[in-house]
Order: sequence, then structure tokens, then C-alpha cells
Amino acid sequence: MQFIEEKRVRGMVEITSPLYPKYLERRNKKEKRKERTKKILKSAGRITGLTVLLSALGVGGYAGYNYVSNTNETIGDLERKINKIVSESDKIAGLPTSYLPDGKYDFDTRLISDFNQLLNISNATYKIETEAVYVNDDGIEVTRRGYGSGILLNNKKVITAAHVLEADKTFHSILTGYNGKLKESHFYLIHKGERFELINIMKRMDERDIGTARLEEKDIDFTYFDGDIGEYRDLRRGNLLYAVGYGAGSDEARLRDGIFSSIYEKDISFTYSGGVNGGDSGCPVFAVMDGELELVGIVTRKIYMGFEGADDYGIIDIVSPNYK
Repeated sequence: MQFIEEKRVRGMVEITSPLYPKYLERRNKKEKRKERTKKILKSAGRITGLTVLLSALGVGGYAGYNYVSNTNETIGDLERKINKIVSESDKIAGLPTSYLPDGKYDFDTRLISDFNQLLNISNATYKIETEAVYVNDDGIEVTRRGYGSGILLNNKKVITAAHVLEADKTFHSILTGYNGKLKESHFYLIHKGERFELINIMKRMDERDIGTARLEEKDIDFTYFDGDIGEYRDLRRGNLLYAVGYGAGSDEARLRDGIFSSIYEKDISFTYSGGVNGGDSGCPVFAVMDGELELVGIVTRKIYMGFEGADDYGIIDIVSPNYK
């Protein structure tokens, strides 16, 4: 690691690090971009009013469909036009462009025009309960329960971590070390405090810690994720990711962001910079493609660094389109 040395001379700071010229160059480019954006907004004389309404709804956000007065354009439309102009000016100035849709995964939120997507993935992520009944050495039945997370698709299929759907493995070895004989197990999706049983359990797909189940037909208004399943091979380091789960004993889905860090096991898993906790197993992870959320993985475990101040990285097993 290279540190910046500082020398204070009569109240001023003299920077002697070789990194300082690069810092100045980046700062100057940023200031030029700000000035261009101000000129563009100032010249847009037909824009006479701009109203933005933002409301926090649980975990996630909401951007209202507000309009620029005396036009029929939404704020998202206007922002995209401005970003396009700024991007073109960046090309002329030789600066990198990241505003235009390019068929690649995004590094930030600038192309997201509908933040209701974040609310949708939060509502479409459910707590998954595992219930296992054991018979101990004295012939007494003992019931154990554990929890994970899972995403519900529009065909009533649930995608989660396989070990969330493995009662014998989960309860025997990981949680309790209990040595009784497994008599039976059941798996439930929790919705508004009510349990709905999952059927057609499938586990360990393509050597990944991913499992699927199906929600029994119920005349209930569930929230589903009906977006695309993405292609993890197109992810680049630094791409923006969102994860939603019920970690740390939460009764509400916790939405947080992070970045794609690296491949962990080729064609099996990758690492995510956002922290994960117990209960996040099965938590869906989304990337952003030209402003649209795509499901790219499922939280299965984490790298525990084991010392204070270290960041724990989530391990994300890859979701394939054939899981739908």
C-alpha cells in the first residue's frame, strides 16, 4: 500500500506522493463533467418545472411517475436524454462513457429509471422455514426448525440454497449436531406470518448449492419476480449487485448493495462484497443490465476472515436459466 506524504508549510499542504498528479487529473475531469451538465440543464429552456418524489417503503425505494411540466416526458426519459448528451460530450473529450445502454452489466444506478424494481425483488423474496422431526435414543420425537431465504418466480417456483432444503444435513451437522434419527421434514414459505408448504423439492443442481421447490397452488396474492436470469460470465469486477434476504434473524427482507468481486469457483460461484449472515442462505443476488435487474446468483455461504475490521465476503452460487 502506498501512502500519501503530507508536509505542512505555512498552513498549506504539499503533496509529495507520485499518485497526486493522477488524483488531480481525475478531479479536473470530474469538475469538467459537472460544468458540462450544468450548461446542458441551463440551456433546456422548455423545462419549466421539475418535481421528484421519493418515498422510503420498508427496504427498497420508490420513484414516482412525475412529469416535467408542459411536456409528456417522465423524469427517467429526461435523465436518459441528458445522460446521452453528456456521454457524447465525454466521447469528444476522450473521457470514459457509462451512461448509455450498451448490453453490459452496470457499475452504478444511472440507467435505472424504475426503482420500483428494488421494491419488487424485496417483496418477492421470502423467508423459508425448514421443519425436521427427529426421534432420539429414548424414542422421543424432537422438532427442530431453521430459516433461510428464497426468491419466488412467476411460475410459483422457489429458488434457494440446497442446504436450506436438506433437513438432515442442516440439523444434524451444522446447527445442533443432534444424532437422533430423522423421521420427517417439511419446508414452508412464510408470507405475512402464515406458512405455505413447498413441494417438488430438488437439490444440488449442477454441483451447486442450489435447490428449487414449488409453491402449492393457493388463491393468494403473492409477489413474484418475473425478470430475466442473467449470465454470470458477463459480470466484471466492480459491477453493482443487490442482495435481499432474511439474515441476522430479521423478520423483514433486508436489501443491500455490493459489487462483483471475483470468480470463486469457475462455473460454480463468485464472491460478493456485501456482508451476509445466518438466515441469508438462499438469498437472491441481482445484477443491473442497462437499468434492468437480472437474477444472477444465490447466497450459499461466506468467507469469514476471522479478525476485527476484516470484511466478510459472500459466496454466490450461479443461477442458470434452466432453473426457471
